[in-house]
Amino acid sequence: MEENQSMISVNDINALKKEGKTRQEIFTTIEDEKTLLNLENVVDFKLNDCKGEKIIVKDVLVKKLTKKLDEPEVDENGEVVKEYSHKFITILVDDEGNSYVTGSASFTISLMNVLQKLQDVKQLMENGEFILEICEKQAKNSQFKSLSFKLI
Repeated sequence: MEENQSMISVNDINALKKEGKTRQEIFTTIEDEKTLLNLENVVDFKLNDCKGEKIIVKDVLVKKLTKKLDEPEVDENGEVVKEYSHKFITILVDDEGNSYVTGSASFTISLMNVLQKLQDVKQLMENGEFILEICEKQAKNSQFKSLSFKLI
């Protein structure tokens, strides 16, 4: 008769802090760590469901995840053309405390460009002057549309 044995491994909580294969960079205006952790786990709306809406942005959280590919992509000459994959997550928080999330790389990259170019963007957010209208734009040479925004 076979005996089922349960294997239980008990580890110190600090073992969770080990390095993984994915590098994570976070860019944010949010200073409270508990708020950051909550936003990573619970959001109110998907930005894809908010097309046409204007959002008065008070805070931004951008996560860039970079992972080395198991097998790099190479061209016909054997030259490496892509060694890493990148994923982006953007969370916006409005003036009423509602949060909005998207995994759209084009949205995130466009937002990062705007944030880099604007002078004192944190002051604009604090004053309720950083307003985005969520929209779609036609991708070049494609039938697909991508999530985008207009500054208001």
